[in-house]
Amino acid sequence: FLASAFCSGPAILLIVLQLLRRFTRFQIQDQAIGKIAELMAYAMFLNLFLLLTVAFLPFPTHLVAEAITSADSGRAAALFYGACLLAISVLINAMWRYVVNHRALLKPDVTQDEAQAILRASTPGLVFYGAIIVLAAFAPRAAAIGFLVIAVIAVFRARGEQTPRGSTQAT
Repeated sequence: FLASAFCSGPAILLIVLQLLRRFTRFQIQDQAIGKIAELMAYAMFLNLFLLLTVAFLPFPTHLVAEAITSADSGRAAALFYGACLLAISVLINAMWRYVVNHRALLKPDVTQDEAQAILRASTPGLVFYGAIIVLAAFAPRAAAIGFLVIAVIAVFRARGEQTPRGSTQAT
């Protein structure tokens, strides 16, 4: 949603600026319009990336649901599902690392500790996904349950509630 807002908001602003430029004597620098267009390009890329990850996820989920009853196809489906989730986690973690390392992208009232806490909260998922992918090679049903546990913990963390282990995670 935010990536869409960062794209559509500046688009409306660009239209208004171009109308002001065209029908008034108000001088608008090309550099200002170029910066807004650059922001829109980054937002469109981010929006497309996030859309693709969300749109693709049902495919491996369906594969696991269909193949989990068979040992061989269940193993392949669980490995593929885990690889997809790991890839998505790596990319989202990389985006967060970039944002944390470029403080200008964060609101001024976000502290470094808060940004680091979000980064730390997303990093263990990478280790768990890797471990469960290894488990998927031997026990695909157990791996499917492991992926579910990771998802439930991620939801609790995102909501700032207590995880099943009893510790509160901040967002």
